[in-house]
Amino acid sequence: MEVVSSGDNPEDNNELYLIPWSFEGALIAFYDALNKPILVTEGKYSVVLLHY
Repeated sequence: MEVVSSGDNPEDNNELYLIPWSFEGALIAFYDALNKPILVTEGKYSVVLLHY
């Protein structure tokens, strides 16, 4: 998996996105979705694991 932070400067945000190496295409992340699990945290970061 590849780890990508949102934004140009990782110090400006607290999200990390885990993207499978085999993924090709565009990604859209929806926040505050109803009935979804709370994000796992790793240190000061929220970790977003992307499934496709």
